[in-house]
Amino acid sequence: MFRTLQSPTVAFLLLSVLLISLANAQSARSLVQQGNQAYESKNYEEALDAYEKAAELDPDSPRIWFNKGDALYQQGEFEKALDAYEQAALRGDDPRIEALSKFNQGNASFRGGVEHAKDDPKQALAGIEQGVRYYQDALKLDPALNDARHNVEVARRAMKALREQMQNQPQQGGEQKQDDKSEQQDPGEQLKDLIQQQQQAADQSKSLSQQQQSQGNSQQVQQQSQQQADQQQKLGEQTQQLSDQMDSQSQQDGQQQSSQQAKQHINNAASKQQQAEQQLRDQQPDDAQASQQEAKDELEKALNALNGEQEDKKQADQQQQQAAQQKPSPEEQQKKDEALKNADDILRQERANRQHRASRDMARIRPAEKDW
Repeated sequence: MFRTLQSPTVAFLLLSVLLISLANAQSARSLVQQGNQAYESKNYEEALDAYEKAAELDPDSPRIWFNKGDALYQQGEFEKALDAYEQAALRGDDPRIEALSKFNQGNASFRGGVEHAKDDPKQALAGIEQGVRYYQDALKLDPALNDARHNVEVARRAMKALREQMQNQPQQGGEQKQDDKSEQQDPGEQLKDLIQQQQQAADQSKSLSQQQQSQGNSQQVQQQSQQQADQQQKLGEQTQQLSDQMDSQSQQDGQQQSSQQAKQHINNAASKQQQAEQQLRDQQPDDAQASQQEAKDELEKALNALNGEQEDKKQADQQQQQAAQQKPSPEEQQKKDEALKNADDILRQERANRQHRASRDMARIRPAEKDW
């Protein structure tokens, strides 16, 4: 279905420890080395025990918390691993360690979500979405972290599969959830809503750009930029969900050329939305506004393509209705058939009469005398 995440043995680093207290340094370092050896031997329980003892001696070391998260992850304790990586990121004295901590938080959130895929797809989807945000945070700290970029795409494909699973599941108790309602909504109406929201997002980016020009990258500007990035991310997910919905419908009903064009424009819009989201996270509201306007334009093109298809269907329906109106009713058709049958009988009778008269006249004719 989709490629797996990078192997934790590759993605995770067992980091060395620098300690302030010389008395505890040797003991903590020794414990970390023991933990690393146990980890390499895949004895994760023993490794975790060593890291926890080391953390008691040096609780402010991000490297110890990072390694503790690795051991918890390998044991399937994804929630606890998330907390350990969060502690490592908070105590990080090196941007690289902070980036790797965010990356591994993404892995833990992704894996935790996948575990709920069968019994609770909605919870699984929330976990994977959170994983995407962690990966994006890691990329912001370290743009060269290509594993995070790859895992974003892996997570998006997993989210698509989960949405399809949720769409195909029957509703329980006759209750229709809000997410499922949006999936049942007409694609044209969804596009209108997305266009409106995207325009609002572009307007917000314009206001944020003006605020940035007057205040610089103040804490308030940074906060608003992150909030708008989160909103843009949700908008992008709605757009991707619409694309998935159209995929599902095309498999059931077949896909016309106009639908294919609409879907291509929707995918183009989703790409621009993702670009705008990253630009907002990088505090680039001017660039984000341009990307958002391009996304809105693509959504409008998609709507126009769908409207063209609906107009074609409308004309075809009208032609069918006209043809149906011109077609006689069964009673009228029966009368016409009887009239035609009577006419055929009359013609046949007339032909028979002509033949009879011709035969009778021929019987009265005598051969002419030869005069030669």
